[in-house]
Amino acid sequence: ITGGGAYTYPVTGVSDVVTLASNGGDMKAAIEEAVRNHPVVILDGAKGDFLLSSKIELEGLADKTIIGVNGAYLVTQWHITKEMTDALNAAGVPGMSTSGGGGTMTNGKKIREQAEFNTRQILINLTGDQKESYRKAGALAMSSCRNCIIRNIRFSGPGSIDIGGSDLLTLSHCTNIWVDHCDFTDGMDGNFDIGQASDFITVSWCTFRYTARSYMHQNTNLVGSNDREPQGRLNITFANNIWGENCRARMPMGRDGKIHMLN
Repeated sequence: ITGGGAYTYPVTGVSDVVTLASNGGDMKAAIEEAVRNHPVVILDGAKGDFLLSSKIELEGLADKTIIGVNGAYLVTQWHITKEMTDALNAAGVPGMSTSGGGGTMTNGKKIREQAEFNTRQILINLTGDQKESYRKAGALAMSSCRNCIIRNIRFSGPGSIDIGGSDLLTLSHCTNIWVDHCDFTDGMDGNFDIGQASDFITVSWCTFRYTARSYMHQNTNLVGSNDREPQGRLNITFANNIWGENCRARMPMGRDGKIHMLN
């Protein structure tokens, strides 16, 4: 199941392996329950995409494998629409500053950057969602997890947009994680970010890209959450990956750590 030798599918007669298929609705709770309670979770894409109402937050887990078969696809239910991009263009957001000139939004939150401030306020005006729940439109957010494998899964996000939202995959305070043969498309804030003292992470044979759905902020991979990461961590390997269509920046960007780039 994790690449060492042959296996047959479907897996039968093994109690610690669970297989999930899409029911056509929100699969967030089902996937979270499966990962928390089983060491090996197989996502079978034969019955359709795995829709997610918001990112699955996994904390403190160890010795887990999540593997996709039959084209398993994790897809966010929320996405950027033409109405949104038309409103952002009309306001001139692409020409606004990304380093200063923000303000206070109608929900009381203060934003430092002009482009993010206007983008977030316009989306609030269009959606009526003062809580900005759509900012959680991601796939997996792993915190303080160790010895985990994520393999052969396609991730599809809402499109990149500058609202300080979620990534398709985020690792925080995680160690010994292997992400292999996965495809990341249209993450909101980024496709896959690694930070907050994570260590010994391998990303191999993955692809990163954006489609026409993405608007701004096609910044695909970040290593290091801020400029105050603890020294001696963030030992990261990127091996045999492709940064493809419409990736603009962060392929990857490293704030700290020892980053091994192969091919």
